[in-house]
Amino acid sequence: MIFGFYSLPGPPERYAQTCESCRVPHMRLREKSWYTFDSGNLLAGFPADLRPVAISRIRFYASGHEYDTRVSRLELTAGNVNP
Repeated sequence: MIFGFYSLPGPPERYAQTCESCRVPHMRLREKSWYTFDSGNLLAGFPADLRPVAISRIRFYASGHEYDTRVSRLELTAGNVNP
């Protein structure tokens, strides 16, 4: 599951609000501000027959000019999921 964020909108013809790898539209955030993000149930974004059985990695990255990615807290909550 991929989530996209941006702070400054670009020209619509150059910067789409979604991308091929994102299942939800990119979210605009205030520049130079911390942001708390709750993804909700990640499994709900997958069709039942394609749901992963394990999370093997989580990746955070930034692209653009002079961007850094920082994570101050990460929490994964697991439980029983009814099929």
